[in-house]
Order: sequence, then C-alpha cells, then structure tokens
Amino acid sequence: MVVGLKEVDAGKTTLTLALLDYLRGKGLDVCGFKPRAGNNLWYDFDVLEEALSRGTLYGKDAKLLHQASHTSLPVEVVNPVHRIWGEPTLQRSLSLLPPFILDRITLCGEKTETILVENISAASDSRLEELWKGLRSRASKVYRVRDGEGQDSLMEYYNLASDLAYKRVGEAHEVVVIESYGNIALPWPGLRKLDLVLAVEPSRLLAYDPDKYLTAVQLSRKLQGEISTGEVVRLIKPQREMWIPPLKRGEVEKKLREDVLPFFGIPD
Repeated sequence: MVVGLKEVDAGKTTLTLALLDYLRGKGLDVCGFKPRAGNNLWYDFDVLEEALSRGTLYGKDAKLLHQASHTSLPVEVVNPVHRIWGEPTLQRSLSLLPPFILDRITLCGEKTETILVENISAASDSRLEELWKGLRSRASKVYRVRDGEGQDSLMEYYNLASDLAYKRVGEAHEVVVIESYGNIALPWPGLRKLDLVLAVEPSRLLAYDPDKYLTAVQLSRKLQGEISTGEVVRLIKPQREMWIPPLKRGEVEKKLREDVLPFFGIPD
C-alpha cells in the first residue's frame, strides 16, 4: 500500500505507477487499486468530461492507474468510489457536509450497480445538471443528502464497494498495489492484510512493517474516526528510509524504478 505524508501532491500516484512498472518488469501480473479518489470540478475537467461522456465518473489518477495496470477490468473496479469536489462556500459550510458535489459508488458483485450520492446543498446550474444527466440515467440508485448524518447512513455502500472491488482485482491479478487518498492512513476499514506499506512525500520515502502499521491504525481509531498517515507513523518506526532529491519531471519514475524500489527490497 502507498500512502501520503501530506494531503496533496505527496507523490502517491507517481510512486504507484513506478511500482506497477517495476513489478511488471519482475514478471509479476500486477494491478493498481485506488479504492477512493476525487477531483475538483474545476481541475482536470477534460478527464471528467471524458468519463461523463461514457456514462461514468473517474479522475486523472484512476485513469492513469487503470492504463498502467494493463487490466481487462473496468476503471470503476480499479476505482470503485469517486468524488467530485466543489469549492467551499458559506452555504455548504453550514450544512456540516464536506464541499463535495456528488459521489459515484460502484458495487461490482454478481451484478454491477452504480449508486450516486448527491449533496443537495451544493450550488448547481443548468450546465452541471446537463453533465450529470447521463450519469443519473445509468445509476441504480440516487441518494440526495443534506447533512453528515445522511451521508453516514450510506457509509455501508462506500465500504462494501471497496471490499467487492478489492476482491475482484485480487482474483484477476497476482499482485495488487493499493493507493490511498489524500493523507489518509487507511483508504477503507476492510483492509486487514498487507505485505508492505510505503509512505511518501516530495523529499523522502519510508517503508513500514505492515502488521505494526495496521495495529497503529487500529489503536488510533479507538480515539477518533478517519485518521491521517502522520498520526499513525508517529507511533512506529520505519524499517527503511530514503531521501529523494529534487528531480526533473521526466526523471522521477526512472529514479524510483532504478534506485529507490530496489533499495526497499521490492519484491523480496
């Protein structure tokens, strides 16, 4: 699993892509998995519009992981939950919901179902309504929430989507590389077994014992709900640590493949 030590631009996706390429070069059948992802409506809009034209919803990171995985599975399995963020406004802050517009949840059991969760306190206009029309028409269910309690009542769908997709990816591929979101320590509560945890930020990469990491997550969860990677890694020592120098854009993945990942003994 790859986690970030900062909320944005930690380097998770870059590391995950390099890891996929590196493991494939070792002869392993590997697939990326991004259980939860999101993007702001005003960023990467070209990818969002592309996804909506296909009647679904995904972002730049999920598209990159899906392409790099060379998998026959749909992108909604590689990324079962995707959120469209909006910009914070006073109206939304009073609703006690985070400033999201809608979530796409894909349940890939015996029958694939798409569930939409819409924030009715989010500002909208005719242009946006036109964008969501095709998505709504293909959805099995559409829930409209106005507060945190309403969203919490649907949490079983979010977790079930990740459980089902993870099982399907694991059945189709030999190795799964899980990428968390933001600086969240564990992308969904059903994840209970890992081989390695890599934590990344622009200047360094750290490797953690998976059992100790998951134990630290559970201990922290007794005190609060969703927790950050920083809160967890304060409780345990890394097995290995490497400083990553500033690099040109095209050099990052090459550096990770040739120097960093072999240093961490991947695969053992």
